[in-house]
Amino acid sequence: MCFDSSVLSEFSGIYDSMGMWRGFPLLDYEGSRKADSMAVHKGGIPSLVLMESAARSLAMVVSQMLFQGSGKGVVIACGRGNNGGDGFALARTLLNRGIRAMAFLFGDETTLSPECEKNLELLKMAGGSVEVIRHENDSHALQIFARSCAGAFIIVDALLGTGFSGTPRGVVASAIEIVNASGGRVLSVDVPSGLAGGCLEPDLCIRAHRTLSLGSGKTELFLWPGRQWAGRVQIAEIGIPEKYISECARAYAVSINEVAAALPPRHRNSHKGDFGRVMILAGSPGMRGAGQLTVLGALRSGAGLVTLASDAAAGNTLFSAIPEVMTASISQWSGANDLVRHLTADAVAAGPGLGLGADQAGLVTDLVEYFPGVLVLDADALSLLSNSEGIDVMRRRESSLILTPHPGEFGRLLSAFGDNSSGTSDPIGSAQRFADCIGVTVLLKGAVSVIASPECTPMLIDRGSHGMAKGGSGDLLTGIVVSLAAQGMAGHDAAWCGAWIAGRAGELAAMEYNGRTCLPSDVALFAGRVFNEIDQCRDSLEGRAAGGYAMPFPGER
Repeated sequence: MCFDSSVLSEFSGIYDSMGMWRGFPLLDYEGSRKADSMAVHKGGIPSLVLMESAARSLAMVVSQMLFQGSGKGVVIACGRGNNGGDGFALARTLLNRGIRAMAFLFGDETTLSPECEKNLELLKMAGGSVEVIRHENDSHALQIFARSCAGAFIIVDALLGTGFSGTPRGVVASAIEIVNASGGRVLSVDVPSGLAGGCLEPDLCIRAHRTLSLGSGKTELFLWPGRQWAGRVQIAEIGIPEKYISECARAYAVSINEVAAALPPRHRNSHKGDFGRVMILAGSPGMRGAGQLTVLGALRSGAGLVTLASDAAAGNTLFSAIPEVMTASISQWSGANDLVRHLTADAVAAGPGLGLGADQAGLVTDLVEYFPGVLVLDADALSLLSNSEGIDVMRRRESSLILTPHPGEFGRLLSAFGDNSSGTSDPIGSAQRFADCIGVTVLLKGAVSVIASPECTPMLIDRGSHGMAKGGSGDLLTGIVVSLAAQGMAGHDAAWCGAWIAGRAGELAAMEYNGRTCLPSDVALFAGRVFNEIDQCRDSLEGRAAGGYAMPFPGER
């Protein structure tokens, strides 16, 4: 729960000035430094003013944590940069409120940043004291710090901020090791010390219970595995103008408001042709369930007509399970060109359980080259295109193409593209580079999914549950995405809306059945509840808009 929605907000969403829950821009560390600089040099806001605002927000969190705790005191570990300056400003704010806090400076006080030096001076003028630990071989001083940490209820980590890169060394490394070994509750200022420079897997890092991200959300705190170091994350508004944050944003975290605004409305005076014709090429002996789940995703997300093109036996088994689907046998046609001529479709999905044979390879290649509508490729279709010829045929395609790889599939695509990175160390950058160079939309699936398209802001979807870590979840998602595309959504929007809808349905299913036991077919059953939530949100948005409120929406990159 938020303490004050105008100042602090949960990382799963923030509130606008009218109290409406919405998504938010995410900055990487470089963008964070740039936004801070723009606020100071363009906005005319002194950095000390921003730090004072940060200190008040930090003090609010500390006070709330102490209220829940044992009444023990606070230890603040400060570095030599502006992150340490935030720590000294916090110590002074707590002192003025009568809260006992011990401040430690790690490093030589003659090499402080100007803002850190000023806040240290102000702390001393207010009657506070600071223990200085200059070297890692000062064992006596480090023992005092360790005992202080062991006796404190809260340890505030203000050692290293967004300006740091590399691996912590020297006395700061010693401080991090002591804090992690203390067992105390750790609150990190802006970022956990050591999680820096875009590295999601640091060699040495503070393991925080809570992190207060200052000014904006940070991609490194949002993405896994970096997220595991941050604990519960909140964002504090400290006075950086929103226009600077938006200008420096690397990605955008999606909430239900954005989905409600993007999803096409439906009218009572409609017929099945108004909601799109979907064709799905999926399933093969031993993997026919993949086709069935893809069909289920398409139907449960509103497609008007859905046809499964698969082997002949698949159609016979599907009718009893999903009577609403039409079927066609791939063997009836010589290739995708012939298939498309026989079955008019607004959007096609191909790949789940399709198989990796030469016939399937030719079918997928023909689809990419000749199908004029929106094409969604997943699973085996991606594997069949993970070679130089596949990259070339995707690059030549002019119509909308959506790829929905998991990290392993995306790694193979990157390798075929000539990028030797796995994509996991920088998922946003890797997905965006691939999307820009090939001219496709990439929906990189994961605990936090990344959606990237040329000339668009990357979107991050933080929805879902561990119950979705089962075979078939991706097939269901493919069906949802192709359904939204057939209903008229642009490829980029269909991808991120589809990922949000599937993830939210996965959350509801896990709450009903427990994540261990829920199945992808269970997730499909909760799509209706998700669309009810979206419709209710749209009604709320339209009511507010009628009163003069315009919901902010992420623009083009």
